[in-house]
Amino acid sequence: MTEPEVGRGDEQGTAGTGEAFADDGRCRVVVVDDDRDVQDLLEFMLEVDGRFVVVARATDCAEAVSAVERHCPDAVVLDLQLPGMDGLTALPLIRRRAPRARIVVFSAFPDPYTLVDVLQMGADGYLSKSATWLELIPTLSTLCELPSPLPA
Repeated sequence: MTEPEVGRGDEQGTAGTGEAFADDGRCRVVVVDDDRDVQDLLEFMLEVDGRFVVVARATDCAEAVSAVERHCPDAVVLDLQLPGMDGLTALPLIRRRAPRARIVVFSAFPDPYTLVDVLQMGADGYLSKSATWLELIPTLSTLCELPSPLPA
């Protein structure tokens, strides 16, 4: 695996430049899901962990691309089933705007073909919403090479 590529700690930086996490050391995340309850749960889980901060939420692909450009995330959690342009179409657009950000596809539709597609299109990981929500935090922390939240 290559070095984690992270965005700057301000909104004017270049996404995925590898310069720094947020000023307080947390991993900056954009959450993309059309279900606001899912967004709420993801934001709660990420922020309770303490190593993540959700800098933007998006309900469709156009909002996602805009959020990535504006907020320079270190990671993106992307649903595939979105209104208008789907997540598979948006994935390469997000990847081009944030080449070093870690992208985890978080989808309700587990499909081995989709898994291969998303990885070939630039995702760093794929999790099914039907698996366990608790897998998201360890997956993101591994991809972003974050230290354990527990004292040594």
